[in-house]
Amino acid sequence: MADLNPVLRTLAKLIYGALPAASYEDAVKNFKKAISLAPQCVALPCDGATAE
Repeated sequence: MADLNPVLRTLAKLIYGALPAASYEDAVKNFKKAISLAPQCVALPCDGATAE
């Protein structure tokens, strides 16, 4: 949701109401936490892919 374009953002607001706050920093933090909690369940990131 961090990079949702204005048209899709408006459409999502109409359908779902308020959108949750989102950022790439939060996504990275949550992904790292998920790995630490259950490393066997989280897919490994692609080689060369970055979010930071």
